[in-house]
Amino acid sequence: MAARVELREIGNEEGNRLLRISGRGSGSVVTWRRAQIVLLSAQRMSPTKISEVVFTDPDTIREVIHNFNRDGFDALYRRYIAWRNHHIDDTKLRAIVDTANVA
Repeated sequence: MAARVELREIGNEEGNRLLRISGRGSGSVVTWRRAQIVLLSAQRMSPTKISEVVFTDPDTIREVIHNFNRDGFDALYRRYIAWRNHHIDDTKLRAIVDTANVA
C-alpha cells in the first residue's frame, strides 16, 4: 500500500492563486491539472478519490501533492528539461545538415 500523503496547510493567498490557475483556459494543461489536484486535496479529498475525478493514477496524485508540499508553486509547472538547453554551434549544425542531405 502507498504511503499516506496530506497536503500542507495553504493560506487564502495560495488558495486564490490555485483558483486562478485552475480557472483560466489559457496556459499549460499540465499546470492546470496539477492545480486542480492540489485544490481537491486542499478540500481533504483522498488521492484515490481525486484519481477517479481527474482520471489519473493515485500514485501520480500522491506525487503531485508531495512535490507541491516540497516545492510550492514551482511543482505545478513543467520541469526544466536539461537537454533542451544545449546549443548547437555552426560546426555541429553543418554536420547535422550534411548527414540529413546524405540520407
